[in-house]
Amino acid sequence: MQYNIYFEVASIPFVLIMILFHYIKYNNNTVVNRRFRVLAWLSFACIFLDSLTAVTITYYTRFPLTANILLNTLYFALTIYTSYYFTVYVQTVISDDFKPFLPNRIIAVGILSACFFNIFFGYFFYFDKETGYAHGSWYIIILATSYYYILYTVGILIKHRKLLDTSKLISAFSYVFALVMPNVIQLLINPHILLLGFGISLALFIILFSLETPDYQRLTKTMTELDDAREEAIRANQAKSVFLSQMSHEIRTPINAIMGMNEMICKECKDEQILEYATAASDSANSLLVIVNDILDFSKIEAGKMEIVESEYEVASLLMDAYNMTSARAKDRELVMDVICDPDIPASLKGDMVRIRQIILNLLTNAIKYTDDGTVTLELSGEPIEDKFELIIQVRDTGIGMKPESIEKLFTKFQRFDMKRNQTVEGTGLGLAITKQLIDLMNGSIEVESTYGEGSCFTVRLPQTIVDHTPIGDYRVRYKQIGKDSGKDNLTFTAQNANILVVDDVKMNLIVFKNLLKDTGAKIDTCLSGPECLKLLQKNQYDMVFMDHMMPNMDGIETFQEMQKLPGNLNKQTPVIMLTANAISGMEEQYLSQGFHGYLTKPIDSNKLRQLLLKYLPAHKIKFK
Repeated sequence: MQYNIYFEVASIPFVLIMILFHYIKYNNNTVVNRRFRVLAWLSFACIFLDSLTAVTITYYTRFPLTANILLNTLYFALTIYTSYYFTVYVQTVISDDFKPFLPNRIIAVGILSACFFNIFFGYFFYFDKETGYAHGSWYIIILATSYYYILYTVGILIKHRKLLDTSKLISAFSYVFALVMPNVIQLLINPHILLLGFGISLALFIILFSLETPDYQRLTKTMTELDDAREEAIRANQAKSVFLSQMSHEIRTPINAIMGMNEMICKECKDEQILEYATAASDSANSLLVIVNDILDFSKIEAGKMEIVESEYEVASLLMDAYNMTSARAKDRELVMDVICDPDIPASLKGDMVRIRQIILNLLTNAIKYTDDGTVTLELSGEPIEDKFELIIQVRDTGIGMKPESIEKLFTKFQRFDMKRNQTVEGTGLGLAITKQLIDLMNGSIEVESTYGEGSCFTVRLPQTIVDHTPIGDYRVRYKQIGKDSGKDNLTFTAQNANILVVDDVKMNLIVFKNLLKDTGAKIDTCLSGPECLKLLQKNQYDMVFMDHMMPNMDGIETFQEMQKLPGNLNKQTPVIMLTANAISGMEEQYLSQGFHGYLTKPIDSNKLRQLLLKYLPAHKIKFK
């Protein structure tokens, strides 16, 4: 019987060279390295025995058959053990604490038993003078056992594919392919061409220069460390979100009471001294609220959940809002505040007016804080660019200015400059960082020019869409005209026949809410819990329901869900507004997806509250003064 053994014999020195290379190149002696060497030596022994038996059968016909049977038996036994050890190696690559699913002793005893029985009984294979080499009745056990371990390894790789990067998976599956295909070719196409050694040496080569190289190991270690760091960062970010949610609720709840009661004092008290105290308290509460909002806004931006919501807006309203919200502060510091508007810019634009106003307010507030005397100027202009209109916002001041090295780091979060000079100036250092990121979200740009000791100029460019090409003219006249046309600009109205239910577990919040709407004449019922709310909904018909979120035992969402399936509910079609101090990113969308009609944050903005009443109360129950 003639065998083609060239592939097999050539594989012997090739595998030996790889083993020597591994010993010379890799001296870290890790568990993975050690098990690769064992796998390589087992593979070498398999190739050597297969080649030796083929040589004795082909060229040394006088070689004792018993000795040849013994060599072949050892070869098949090593084949089984090598397949098993490949499973051990793959498991080690996945995790260093691998424990073999069958102890080595059991494998060894099984192999020795197979050798003993085959020598005397020829269960696996045998030789005779007529047929030469032939498979015995148990030969299938050898193949099945080897392929069982290979398939078991494939199962391990598939099961733990998420723990391995793509290159590891490709390398492991390439090893399996290189090991199996030569055997299949030899068994099914031409059994006289020995290809096992070629397949094993190719498979080892793939493993050596993919999984075993030091560079690759360092890379995979780094990748693992990066994945761990990423997971840790995700966990830290989730913890931060939970903290911000709690902080938002816990801080906003008392601020709501402070600002609400202050508003009542300012409306009803006639004593000038008390009004002065209340105004000071209100200013402090507003400052605290600005800090809380800045932190929450920055959290939204970092989480990638800050959205730009575009809508039509009046440029005149944008300017007057910015002026009204900052002019008092400028006056307190004895500064002159100017507003300049190009009369030729369009009267109406489309963009995110809320965020644009926030940008302007941040810049104006900073200018006022860092200007001791002189002028703060807000100037609005623009120019058409293709199908867009580039809105140009400039904020100039005659303040302290900045050094060139400070301008480079100006938009870094929590960063403040010249602390010795500015140690009495309030602020968190987040305002400009938020401003820059909002501008980036709107595909705009910001430039800074500053002279130390003389002042600064911030120029913002934002692409907007023109809604009304009519020139704005005098923005003050335009603003007054808008108020006249709306007829509702001051939000002063009565709703004496309206029935409103407010649910909140904090009594002070209920008092504030009722006082904010005292002048409307609306009938307002209050309760302190979800179950109490459900009872009232079965007794009374309401025009609107305001529901607090974080209440003990049954929160606002649970109460709303129970309300929908409540028997005898008189308010299935009644608009329900979520009233909450939870103002973190994504909460509004969550509430609206639950079925709530609107969302109102604490501290309650009385104007926004009245706007909700105008939107959801029946029109015939509202009378404008």
